[in-house]
Amino acid sequence: MNTKKYKTKRLRQFFAGSLAMLSLCAGLAVQAAAAEPEEEAAPDAVSEATLEYLSASVTVRGGRLPAYTIAGRMVSGKLYLELSDFLCVVLKNDESAQITAAEGDFYFGYAGAYFLVEEGVAEYGGTLWAPAEDIATAFCARLDADTNHAILTREEGVPLWYTEEDVYWMSRIIQAESGGEPLLGQIAVGNVVMNRKNGDYYSDTVKGVIFDPGQFSPARSGSLNVNPREKAIIAAHLAMQGMAPVGNAMYFNANGSIWGGRRTFVARIEHHYFYV
Repeated sequence: MNTKKYKTKRLRQFFAGSLAMLSLCAGLAVQAAAAEPEEEAAPDAVSEATLEYLSASVTVRGGRLPAYTIAGRMVSGKLYLELSDFLCVVLKNDESAQITAAEGDFYFGYAGAYFLVEEGVAEYGGTLWAPAEDIATAFCARLDADTNHAILTREEGVPLWYTEEDVYWMSRIIQAESGGEPLLGQIAVGNVVMNRKNGDYYSDTVKGVIFDPGQFSPARSGSLNVNPREKAIIAAHLAMQGMAPVGNAMYFNANGSIWGGRRTFVARIEHHYFYV
């Protein structure tokens, strides 16, 4: 017998068997992978909120229609409303009015007004959604909700608690005092006006606060008579709806040293310093 050839034959048989075993193991591994797919990272909260929901019906009372039912989405116990459905059909019944908003914005615009959405506007299926709680707050409505139905009740014809005159004066003082500041800085100026209005030592109207003696220099100089830009109008609405980036601040200036320590510093936004 040729020992060398015999050994070569046995080695070939060994390698062939090994390859067959490896192929079998690989096939079993593929089958196992198909049966039990690799676990993926859990989606973040935003993705989960937009994909997993329960349908809900929402009855809106008040406004131009006595009662109207629209679709909502209940996500983790929180109700969301589709903005165009709510605004165009229920509030104005005007399909020509456009919504000004984008995913992630903390406000939306509609029919010349702007509304605060503290949680942020969400997008689902190509449409914009907002929490029903934020919509109820913006429109001075009462929200009663359970697991699959809610009732949103508004006073007849009162979409906002403030008036066009309030918007007129607030947007002008914001433009005059902070027209070059970012949106948050402009809202902060409106925040100060609202703190004074709601306080004990100033007038109880927006216009009254602005024209209180010795307070806002644009009211004395005449620079208040400007046409506000859209950003100032947005800031006016959001400040009057309760957005308060500088908390209970009652004063502000542009250099941070005018009171020499007599006021408590609260925050700085761009070029303005805010104090209590």
